[in-house]
Amino acid sequence: MSKDEDFLQAYKNIAFSLQSISVSQESLVLNYKGGQSHHNSFNEIKKAAIITTDEGPFVDDVFWLLVLESIVMIPQGIEGEDQLLPRLQQLPGFHNELVIKAMSSVGNDSFEVWSRD
Repeated sequence: MSKDEDFLQAYKNIAFSLQSISVSQESLVLNYKGGQSHHNSFNEIKKAAIITTDEGPFVDDVFWLLVLESIVMIPQGIEGEDQLLPRLQQLPGFHNELVIKAMSSVGNDSFEVWSRD
């Protein structure tokens, strides 16, 4: 495995420990298996990207990657994930066309759909 593959696998392992997310106008709550929750303000988000892999369709192969103070990786289809895109689309300069491109991807790729910069 390359360094990039090791990095991705480490974040995927953390992502798979998520049980659900909750999205509101102001916050993103990450609920982990075992009962831990982490509350994040949408104002803390610095970047949002979609990561795709070539492992589908029988394995999760699409992930949201959010850069806050730390990096959060959210698997597509997790409970509450359907609330994330509509909230992110409210951010100024959000790139809907890259979401469409990402959803068509069948390879290992990343698509930065929003950046605060």
